Amino acid sequence: MTLRTKILLICGAVAAASALAGHLVQRHVVYAQFLELERHKAVEDADRCREAVLRELEHLATYAADWAFWDDTWRFMEDR
Repeated sequence: MTLRTKILLICGAVAAASALAGHLVQRHVVYAQFLELERHKAVEDADRCREAVLRELEHLATYAADWAFWDDTWRFMEDR
């Protein structure tokens, strides 16, 4: 086996080991942290949506109550 072949085999083995190590680190460390971050942000977004719906319901209740006071006036104006 020539020196060139040995060097190519060693370089190929080192490159493959480096690629495998990088993949394992990304899969078990980085990916897990991204999943946790995504879950946390999803919970925050859901809470924000819930709060927006509750604010809208509060506004709608106020608006409906304001218009409900005019029902008697409207009925009086029509029936006298």
